[in-house]
Amino acid sequence: MTDTIFEKARKLYPGVRRGYDTELLNLKKHHRDWKAILPLLLPAIEKQILWRKSANGEFRPEWKYFQTWINNRCWEDEVDAVSQKQPRLCQCGCGKEAHFTYLNEHWHSAEHRNRMKENK
Repeated sequence: MTDTIFEKARKLYPGVRRGYDTELLNLKKHHRDWKAILPLLLPAIEKQILWRKSANGEFRPEWKYFQTWINNRCWEDEVDAVSQKQPRLCQCGCGKEAHFTYLNEHWHSAEHRNRMKENK
């Protein structure tokens, strides 16, 4: 049972990982409560994978080596719920999403910016 839980977590982990025996020995060496930790690993990895996939252009750090992830108790890291990045809206207030940026002004198109500047 212990073997399969840890092996599933180790295989799912997207970062660099070493052999099963080496990683399990590392877990046991650094955490006396390793048996209580085992059921926490897989859900934490799944949650962190989803968090990284939902980045929407936001920074997400690279995956740590599995050994480092274990040693630093990274299954306890808090990650934001899948965030919804708010779109930038057009500068004129038309409510459309901005797809064009000029001198820190956000417009939904270059043509729209030019029209608005001509009308002023």
